[in-house]
Amino acid sequence: MLSEVEKFRIKLFLLIYLTISISPVLAYKCSEPCEDQDCFDLIPKDYRKYVTPRTFNGERLNVTFSFTIFDLDEINTEKMDFRMHGYVHFTWSDLRLILNGTEVNNGKCARHIWTPEVVFETAKSAEIFGSSYLHISLDKTVTMAQRYSFKVGCLMYFEHYPFDRQNCVFSIALMSSTDSEVNLKWDKEYGTEAIFFFKQIEPLQFKLGIPVTYKNVVTYNGANYTYLHMNINLVRRLTGSFINIFAPSTLVVAVSWVNFWIRVDAAPARVALSITSLLTLCTQMQQNKLQLPPLNYITAVDIWLFVCILMVFCTLIEFAFCYNSYSEHKGRTEKMKFNNNVTGSRPMSKVNPWMEAQDPDAIDLKKELKKLPKQLTEARNKCSYCCFPCNGTELDVFCRKLFPLSFVVFVVSYWVYFLKLYNHENFHIQKRDVADLDKTLISTGKRILNLPTRANVNLVHLSCNKGGAALPHFRALLDVYSISHAFRLLASDDHLTSDVAFAGLQSAVRKKILRDPTPSECAEFLNGNKAGDFARDSGDLSTQWSRARQAADRLSKYVKFSWTYNEELGCFHFNIFRSPNPVCVVPSTAGLVARLLRDDLESYYIKQLSGLVDQGKTVEVFSQHPASNHFLQAGDFTRFCDWNFIHRARLGCLQLNATMRFSKRNPKCRKCGYVRETIPHVLNHCKPHSDAWKRRHDAIQNRVARAIPSSIGSVSINKKFPGIAKSLIPDMVLTKSGEVFVIDFTVAFEDRLTSFAKARQGKIDKYLPIVEHLRREGKVAHVDAIVVGSLGSWDPSNDAALAQMGVSKKYAKLMRKLICSDTIRWSRDIYIQHLTDKKQY
Repeated sequence: MLSEVEKFRIKLFLLIYLTISISPVLAYKCSEPCEDQDCFDLIPKDYRKYVTPRTFNGERLNVTFSFTIFDLDEINTEKMDFRMHGYVHFTWSDLRLILNGTEVNNGKCARHIWTPEVVFETAKSAEIFGSSYLHISLDKTVTMAQRYSFKVGCLMYFEHYPFDRQNCVFSIALMSSTDSEVNLKWDKEYGTEAIFFFKQIEPLQFKLGIPVTYKNVVTYNGANYTYLHMNINLVRRLTGSFINIFAPSTLVVAVSWVNFWIRVDAAPARVALSITSLLTLCTQMQQNKLQLPPLNYITAVDIWLFVCILMVFCTLIEFAFCYNSYSEHKGRTEKMKFNNNVTGSRPMSKVNPWMEAQDPDAIDLKKELKKLPKQLTEARNKCSYCCFPCNGTELDVFCRKLFPLSFVVFVVSYWVYFLKLYNHENFHIQKRDVADLDKTLISTGKRILNLPTRANVNLVHLSCNKGGAALPHFRALLDVYSISHAFRLLASDDHLTSDVAFAGLQSAVRKKILRDPTPSECAEFLNGNKAGDFARDSGDLSTQWSRARQAADRLSKYVKFSWTYNEELGCFHFNIFRSPNPVCVVPSTAGLVARLLRDDLESYYIKQLSGLVDQGKTVEVFSQHPASNHFLQAGDFTRFCDWNFIHRARLGCLQLNATMRFSKRNPKCRKCGYVRETIPHVLNHCKPHSDAWKRRHDAIQNRVARAIPSSIGSVSINKKFPGIAKSLIPDMVLTKSGEVFVIDFTVAFEDRLTSFAKARQGKIDKYLPIVEHLRREGKVAHVDAIVVGSLGSWDPSNDAALAQMGVSKKYAKLMRKLICSDTIRWSRDIYIQHLTDKKQY
């Protein structure tokens, strides 16, 4: 047992030891507040770090976010994620801090003041490297930066793999601060972007597009939370896929075609080659599947490899068919040899006729051999029901051309389709790229329509129903589809797509006006406004929105339209000021924008063409009804000579004395001596052709008369009315149900829209005395006219008269085409006979 003195000595020793050991730690702890003294000087006594700061006016706090990206790598398509490194920057104001006239640069102060509690929504993991950077300026603006390494999840779609484009979204939110407390937004002041790349980033498998930033508000448990989103665009590089997938599979398929050059009886070699090629492609497909996550839909590379496997499998099936035909042919040959050996080896041509007559076996053999070619012919005819030759060797020769040709057709179709999708998603076509194409189409269209060089180009771009060649004007269509695509992006039913589109539009407008734009200012930007803040050059790269703005500026010269923003509905509207009824396109009908703009553009072409004095007289008339131009698509009921005549005639480019340009000929008519030999004069007024006019008139009249059903009533042709002037002889009088319809036919030249109205009214006025006479007799009488243009134009007002005559709608559609074609044929014959004096009718 220890005595009391010994116990006291031990306790004293331990006390002295502990004092010596703890003194340095206490000294360090006492010096630590001195290092954070700058932070403590900032904080007032009543400062609460978990309470969100407020602005000077008590409004919600503005917190801006920006991101500096160092690198983007480890893109894993199987796990659908990638790694991203960079600095995260936050900026806000804390008016509660106390500054003594000096700025603070101390990252440790972040532990003592309020900082945003950030949540990276789509990040699978987030690691912080090093310490935080914190800067407090004299106006109490706090800037904090931290270095992060994110592993970001990305929902990838591989339907077009390897021609795919992945849109990955990186989302940021505040955990404990609602939208009523904090206004979280991207840092885009004065046109600077919130996303900055520290260096040129080149991922191994993808090309990195320009990121698009946007935000949205999400309601959760009755509170609103702001989410910031960064859309990262990853475009796959095709070089690696071509080397690793397409080239090897193509070579394997080509190797399988070697079967067609190997003898049919070499079965082991052909089967081994086909099976080896088939297994190689199956292995390649399985290896390709390992690079992607488990998918329940078909990708573009699956289609390619499946067709390659099918081609190799078909070579195996072809060999089976060839070998079967070869075996049957070989069996028949051996049977014939056996029969010859049994009956003797001498050919029948060398058998003595006297011996043949004496030998019954020889007679039977000759009969059998005569039947053999017939049997072979019947067997070959049975095989001819298929599209391949029966002989194995012949089938191989045929397949040497069939298989490569089929595969080439597939390869061209496959690459054209998917490259179109790939280029459409990642590039835009510029006007200079299609300028030469437009020139080629115009010259080709004029040759097709047999038009001279001086003919106006607008007729080439009109649709077939309007009398044109329906060849597109690509430079104008690029503007149409730029506007249509922009509106459809903003009006998308997918909120993610529309939010990204609107954020991109705001970014483009912000760089233009150097401030945060309102939606109405975005609409003015798209309208091509160049006044005020919109007059400056933004210095930005070309975007979808800048191209839509430029397209609107160019297209507004031809079509009147405007973008507007509806504040109540919170969406963009597209107004087209067409006459007489303007059209307002809302987001639910966004697909109509392109069609409406194309229709208005076509109306502009017709208006511009009709404004020409020499070539535009007839276009307003023949573009009124589709029957006037029914022959343009298939050439129905039209001769080639009529085709070569009609388009020149409609544009006034025929070789007549008064219509030839730069000619010193006498403009008088070569037949009747009229002052000017023009197309209307030749077709409608030159007296030597009066017989042809009558025949043209009777052809129209007879077609209509034959189309009237006998049950509808009685029809009289060229009927005279007693008590009426002898010169008033209407072409047709229809009596039905106590009503009398007086119908007259006329062929008028298409000189503007008023020509048909004048011709119709002239006929009505002419035969009005007959109608009044019938009405005085107590009958119900009507008068109307059937007006057809001498260049095959159908007056839409004729349809009402046909309906009164009881002509069925189905036959009326055909009859209109026949009448127009008949009129063109007669007009062409009149013109040729006038020009050449050669009898045409």
